[in-house]
Amino acid sequence: MPRARVIGVVLLGVVVYAYGSTSEVAWLFLLAYWLWALAIAGGLYAAWNARGLEATAELRPAEALFEGDEADLLVGLRSVRGTRGPARVSGLVAGRSAGAGAGRVPEDGVEELRGLGTLRRGVVRTSGFVQESGDPLGLFASRRALPDRELALVYPRYASLGALRRQREVEAALAAPRAGSGNEIFGVREYQRGDPLRRIHWRTSARRGELVVRE
Repeated sequence: MPRARVIGVVLLGVVVYAYGSTSEVAWLFLLAYWLWALAIAGGLYAAWNARGLEATAELRPAEALFEGDEADLLVGLRSVRGTRGPARVSGLVAGRSAGAGAGRVPEDGVEELRGLGTLRRGVVRTSGFVQESGDPLGLFASRRALPDRELALVYPRYASLGALRRQREVEAALAAPRAGSGNEIFGVREYQRGDPLRRIHWRTSARRGELVVRE
């Protein structure tokens, strides 16, 4: 798609050509032809540039991901053949903006790494990715929407049921009442040397006339 500046280049060529016709200055005709050729070359380069670019996106690490894991997003742009550019690709992944671009895109490509933070369960996919390119002079611009793509499936975090059962058994054992603790009385017996004073049941001791302790 031509930008406003390419219209200015074409109109400038028309003005120079018209002035050359009235003044009969030969080099003005050459300048006008050069300006028009520049606009045509910019359009051809922009079309060639747009067709030879490929956008990439992948998550790091690449192994299985679970809810709460942290991951990085690697977005890249590479040339199919030869060096191209300028170009840029941008969009959303997991609700976060991401992109990569450069004025010169070699065959091995350019990449940008961005952290996505902790992941939520479900599918992680690209959304609204757009590839933009043009010519070095900025006379033409190309904009192409890329299809959404699934990058990974984040699984829910799980725990071993055996470990959970052992945990429940420990909790039940800790919650069970023990003799001599709390306010409930399981029974009383005669006080023995070494028994804690806090276990003495004073009412029963007063009634019996001897020290007794709770069990």
